[in-house]
Amino acid sequence: MRNSGKVDGMQYRFTNYIGGKSSGEDLPTMGIESIDGSLIVEVPDSDLTEMIAARDEVTGLNGASPHLRVSNSLRSIGERIAIVRTLFDGFRARQDEIIDVVHRIHGTPQKYLRDSFSNLGKWVNDLELFIENVNHFSLAQDGVPFAERRVLTPYAMVTAGNFEAYESFYVLAQTILSGTHFIVRPSAYDFATHIVFEIMAEKGLTDLGQKITWDSAKQPELIRDLLRFVPGASIFGSDEQIRNMLITSVLERYPDGQTKERVIEDISAGKKIKAYGSGNAMMVVMGNPEVSAEHFYYSKVVAKGNKCWVPDGAIVLDQYVDAFCGRLIQLDGENSDNRPRFRQVEIQGISTHIEHTIGRLDYGTYCEEDHSLGILFRRDLAPDSPFFDEEVTFPAAGIIPVDDIHEAVDALRQIMTRRGANAYLSVGYFGPEENLARIQLQVASEAYHVNESLAVDLMQPHQGSYFMLDATIKPGGAE
Repeated sequence: MRNSGKVDGMQYRFTNYIGGKSSGEDLPTMGIESIDGSLIVEVPDSDLTEMIAARDEVTGLNGASPHLRVSNSLRSIGERIAIVRTLFDGFRARQDEIIDVVHRIHGTPQKYLRDSFSNLGKWVNDLELFIENVNHFSLAQDGVPFAERRVLTPYAMVTAGNFEAYESFYVLAQTILSGTHFIVRPSAYDFATHIVFEIMAEKGLTDLGQKITWDSAKQPELIRDLLRFVPGASIFGSDEQIRNMLITSVLERYPDGQTKERVIEDISAGKKIKAYGSGNAMMVVMGNPEVSAEHFYYSKVVAKGNKCWVPDGAIVLDQYVDAFCGRLIQLDGENSDNRPRFRQVEIQGISTHIEHTIGRLDYGTYCEEDHSLGILFRRDLAPDSPFFDEEVTFPAAGIIPVDDIHEAVDALRQIMTRRGANAYLSVGYFGPEENLARIQLQVASEAYHVNESLAVDLMQPHQGSYFMLDATIKPGGAE
């Protein structure tokens, strides 16, 4: 039995699985339930009856959001690990189907997807060690281990259309491990998240979380209603999409009788919201040009730019530019049969962007007939090139030659200033480690990757274990 109720004058429907799917001629389309008009809240009696009773508290921004302890938070960490493994067994059983559809939706090479499934399986097998490490390094704040923390629920997630299969499972699995009840608003093209919800229904685990779907083109404001409804959220998307989700507006009547729209708040204020926007990552090559080129190529081409730590450009010591570019060209030849596919509209958008920001290319071609691209690069860009003003998710390399580490730091800081960023999401550094201290001292970054290549680790998305951190609060009740 399921109940219905209203939230802030707007009705929602929560569903637990996708109804069906079919493949179109060019791009697969999926029969994801799309709801026009009012959306009806439907939650299992046994799981969220307290949410129905607490509905009035959620309707106003001035009210205190309830912190509900639903069934998953009462499970032991061992039980949660067992659930993740059960879900992964179902996920892996549908591996061929998932890889086929994700390959056709995103164009990502099937070999890359299969390797990522293998890496995901290793992570699932080592969950006890993962939890131990997270407890020790990340979440043992105030002496309270992760496994003993109370949870902040319900926690919302808005997933991105460019999520690959392993990312979709990985972020949901971490949320399950944290004991948090989740409400997911997946992109229509985040195929694997819809599959996970099918498996949850098959395994009788619908209390873990709920899925909410609608046509975002027809009802873009519903994301903001969802964020008001929950006490915490994680949002994946472009910077522009995230800004549109978080900023709301009202109609205000002025003394002269006119009514105008006015922005009144940022929903993230006072809320536990984590936003994952444009990658904003850069690479600095002061040595190891061949290894750094492998990192750049595998993340930009084979992974189709779907990683937050994919560099938008590379700042390369002048004496290494030839070796760096030569290795990119060599890898491009070796992987000519393993290039991802792009839709025609994406090819046209890439061509337009490059024409406006770079002009001519030193290397690379558009393969219009089969919609595939190799690496595209220009090796003599300046830090003030508009190429670096926004995230570059397609396989293009803007290369800035520099004379020394001082010029490299200046270039990083100049690009950061132009982009209006407080910190890079990631700076990848290749070379002698004595130069790293200067970068860390003068360039703010969420993470620094030192002399390591993504060629051997393509699984973890979004810098690691944010979900378990964001979805928890200290014991003692609501904040």
